Amino acid sequence: MAKTAQSIAAELNEIMRGNGNECITLKWAQFYKVCERARLADVVMENIEKQLKKHDLRIIYGNNVIVVRDFCWSPVTI
Repeated sequence: MAKTAQSIAAELNEIMRGNGNECITLKWAQFYKVCERARLADVVMENIEKQLKKHDLRIIYGNNVIVVRDFCWSPVTI
């Protein structure tokens, strides 16, 4: 049975906490491994995004998958 969006979000949160990072970048192959899936439907990706928001995390899907904490962890001076 495929992992739920809730369990995927919890695992991504734990990866971030375990590495002590405020941002992580995963290759798509790594992300699929975390999700225990060969491919992801748009609705599943949206559900993962919704679950991550509960952990104050944001996810960006691009050439890689980027997960960041949603707070000002590295402020810049302008």
